[in-house]
Amino acid sequence: MPDPPLRLRHRDMLRALDEIDLLGVVAQELVRRANGTDRPRAGVVVAPDATTVQDRRTGRVCLLPTPSLHMIGMAALATLTVRELLTPAVVTASVFGEGPAARLHLSLIARHIPNFSCASVHPANLLVIAELGWARLDLGHLHPGMVIINATRRDLPEELLDEVDRVYVDDIGLLEHNQHRTFVRWHLAGSGGPPDSRHRPPGGHRGPVARWRYERRIDTDLGHVLAGGRGRPDADDVILVELFNGGSPTACLAARICQAAIALGIDHQ
Repeated sequence: MPDPPLRLRHRDMLRALDEIDLLGVVAQELVRRANGTDRPRAGVVVAPDATTVQDRRTGRVCLLPTPSLHMIGMAALATLTVRELLTPAVVTASVFGEGPAARLHLSLIARHIPNFSCASVHPANLLVIAELGWARLDLGHLHPGMVIINATRRDLPEELLDEVDRVYVDDIGLLEHNQHRTFVRWHLAGSGGPPDSRHRPPGGHRGPVARWRYERRIDTDLGHVLAGGRGRPDADDVILVELFNGGSPTACLAARICQAAIALGIDHQ
């Protein structure tokens, strides 16, 4: 008789993270997506409430709360972004949010990023927007070289979009499924946003043309950054990274968490 499904709780999933290379798992899947070599993850079904995983080694079925899986995936993507796009200096961060998502972002960044310190006020070179719950999101002046990570999967104010130099996403293959987002519509429209001749770069522009500020075009995604070692074209650019969180990285992460939980002997039956 087969074993009953293993129902993991949020804290079980966090415990399992200690047994896997979280950033390595997510990075590998993003690179596969960028190179066109990813494959559907057999035995993983991601549904809105629960994700079902059948472990390939043991045949055991795990049930994971999908909201927790997405929260972990977002925090992993944000941490990977910090590692790849911030210059190697002291990382001072402001995190918008007070709930579990914000705490998880802080926890993973502190664990995986050297020279990290948390700042509750500006100036900071890293802004992580983990949750939206304010009538107005006012970030003040955006300092050169700042990286802003939007992990809410909701639109930021258009006045903030007007202030960034470049927009990256985690997986550019997910644009089709996110056409409800303002910045995606502007990108797909070609020039699609408000820039006009007054926004064109002056002749003395400091480096490569910032495609978002002057063209409303998304530069690239994290998979191509990782695959090609592209990093950031100009150290002074303000970069907004919009996280969709889906596709093969989510399925692979679910499978690895299930595998680690089984190995740890977690069982609530």
